[in-house]
Amino acid sequence: MIRFIAGRLLSLVPVVLGVSFVAFLVLQLSPGDPAQLMLGENATAEGVAQLRREYALDQPLPIQFGAFLLAALHGDFGRSFATRTAVAPELLRRFGNTVELASLAFGLALLLGVPLGIVAAVRRNSLFDHAIRLVVLVFVSVPVFWLGILLIYLFAVTLRWLPSTGHDKLESFVLPTLSLSAYSLAILVRMTRASMLEVLAQDYLRTARAKGLRQRVVITRHAFKNALIPIITITGLQVGFLMTGAVLVETVFAWPGIGRYLVDALFGRDYPVIRACIFLFSVIFLLVNLVVDLLYAVIDPRIRMSG
Repeated sequence: MIRFIAGRLLSLVPVVLGVSFVAFLVLQLSPGDPAQLMLGENATAEGVAQLRREYALDQPLPIQFGAFLLAALHGDFGRSFATRTAVAPELLRRFGNTVELASLAFGLALLLGVPLGIVAAVRRNSLFDHAIRLVVLVFVSVPVFWLGILLIYLFAVTLRWLPSTGHDKLESFVLPTLSLSAYSLAILVRMTRASMLEVLAQDYLRTARAKGLRQRVVITRHAFKNALIPIITITGLQVGFLMTGAVLVETVFAWPGIGRYLVDALFGRDYPVIRACIFLFSVIFLLVNLVVDLLYAVIDPRIRMSG
């Protein structure tokens, strides 16, 4: 098991380097001079040159990238072009806010999505199954930001039951959580239902029923366990989606998280903040994939032996 984990960890290193380099290169090759944008149209040539030296923008691209990686390994992502303050403390503070929102959305999606998918599969083609499939289709089709706007209009503007902004009260978590979790909930229901339907048609489940086992035992101990691999896969993908999907939700609800921080940085061409956010998102995706691989190995020892 230790060898399996070590191999997976080593495989993450080139991926992180590749993603970081691509993000770094795209930002550097984008049109416009960040120093000129920071100082405005009335900036002097001397001021622009001084600012470029201050942020090492006058160095060759490989040197800039190497310095960024070395600093990032020490938790230093430089200083923001806009505020002239260190990026890392602000990123850490906003990361906590994003984790709060994403955790609530993930918990809601997992708590409802998997049981609903199981029940829909067991009651295939029933009225409940058709209703669940219709709701799933709607949630998958509606964009996250549009759903957030609809929720704000209904519950904040029309009914005035819930606030549309802020995160200092418990009520302020409701609308962003619902908006962010809707898509993941629908995907989990769909994948759980499909995986369970495939397993329920297997011969060994007919044998289990023929032995007189209760339906609950057949579903929980036999069917669900063998349907876990696809469910875990899509669950891992949804964790990454919730972290990055928060970009739109945080913008709609003015949530002080990484998503809104990244959007503001994109509009302001704040390169250190953009690089830090992309680096963090890539690490999160890779760590989630690592956890999914480890769960595969725990559920199915054959995967661990082959890895």
